[in-house]
Amino acid sequence: MWMSIELVSFMGVMMWRVHLMSVLIGLEMISLGLSWGMVFFFSKIGMDFSFMYFFVLSVCEAVLGIMLLLYFVRVAGWDGCDVLNFLYLNNS
Repeated sequence: MWMSIELVSFMGVMMWRVHLMSVLIGLEMISLGLSWGMVFFFSKIGMDFSFMYFFVLSVCEAVLGIMLLLYFVRVAGWDGCDVLNFLYLNNS
C-alpha cells in the first residue's frame, strides 16, 4: 500500500512525540524516586531532615512536572487523555 510523504512524515512526528512523552513520564518517576530515596538515606544516617519538607518538595515537583507535560501535550495539539490512551493501547 502506497502512503504519501506527508502521511509518513506526520506519523513519524507523532511517534516521536509519543516517545518524548514516555521519556518525560519516566524522568518524572525517576525524579520522585530520587527525592524519596534522599529522605530515607539521610534519615538512616541520622541527619535531621524534615520529612514534611521533602514531602512538600516532591509533591510540588510532581505537580509541576505533570503541568509541564500537559503543556507540551497541548502545544503538540493532543489532549492529555488521548496521549495516555495511546501509550496504554500501544504498550498492552
